[in-house]
Amino acid sequence: MWGLSMSNENTESLELKYLLEAISLLRNDLKEINLKIGKIEKRICVSFPYYNELKNSSPKIIEININRENLLKIFEELKDITKEKSDVGFFMKIKEYSSETIVALALELGVPGSKKMGTNKAIAGIKNRIQESIKLS
Repeated sequence: MWGLSMSNENTESLELKYLLEAISLLRNDLKEINLKIGKIEKRICVSFPYYNELKNSSPKIIEININRENLLKIFEELKDITKEKSDVGFFMKIKEYSSETIVALALELGVPGSKKMGTNKAIAGIKNRIQESIKLS
């Protein structure tokens, strides 16, 4: 009986050592990942001056009455900000709207899809329509 208890304690001790080593390795990996993310963000900040503004902006969801007139106003606002601040401006502005508004705008602009269209597909379609409109003007 004494031998079983001793063996059980050894197994638990080995298990604990293994888990502590695994945690230590994961912490080191996370530190390395964090350093790489920092380097990437520095390069992004240099290349894209609006990155910090986009990263630090908190979305303030704008509730609107979804009708054709309001949707076209949103489209014009998005087009203007895209002309001014490029894609970063577009993404900063579009995240202010609810997913229902974004999908409604995409459908109003004739983006292929259905009423069950996802937000990402709707955003991509709206962005394409804006780029087309800018090229035509």
